[in-house]
Amino acid sequence: MVKALEDRRIIVFDESEERGAAITQTLERRGASVVLVGRDPPGRTTAEVAARFAEATARIGAITDLVVAQAAPPWTGRSPLRFEAAFQDDGFWRESIAAGVDVPWRWLCAALQAMGGGTIMILLPMHGPVTDEAPDDAAAREGMIAFMRIAADQAGMTGIRVNAAQIAAKTAAATVARTIAGLMTASMNGEVVTVQAAR
Repeated sequence: MVKALEDRRIIVFDESEERGAAITQTLERRGASVVLVGRDPPGRTTAEVAARFAEATARIGAITDLVVAQAAPPWTGRSPLRFEAAFQDDGFWRESIAAGVDVPWRWLCAALQAMGGGTIMILLPMHGPVTDEAPDDAAAREGMIAFMRIAADQAGMTGIRVNAAQIAAKTAAATVARTIAGLMTASMNGEVVTVQAAR
């Protein structure tokens, strides 16, 4: 019996051990080869991130897909496909270290460089119902979604689909995992799916 994700080689980058493990196990049950990468501390150099990415790909071969939590650049106007110079420039990342988004962004850049197609799923936090969000939370979330759509627009030309899942607080890891696994085979690009606990 052919499984839905057979022959897919996926890196899961997630600082949440429980959620990352659940996503990994669900993807594996559907036939994928998966490497789970935990959260790196902010401030790692480009060389350190590149070495860790190489270690992950060495375990499963050239990756076809990526699941990455909270990947956003220091500012959303930068083209995600102009990664080549930025990925080599440690000075570029100094502004993002305080926000803690530098390492996920580098993993995303590395994946764009390595992938010839496939799917990138960006996991975004949703701090509560959209109408109840604090202005700063809402602005940060909207900035990440805007970045995802820029990435989808440009990466789509190379056959890479980029989508986002915004995850409501208190959503079970298993629920997130099932949703992400289902979305890995979807043909959509530049879409945002909300994942939340059943009411």
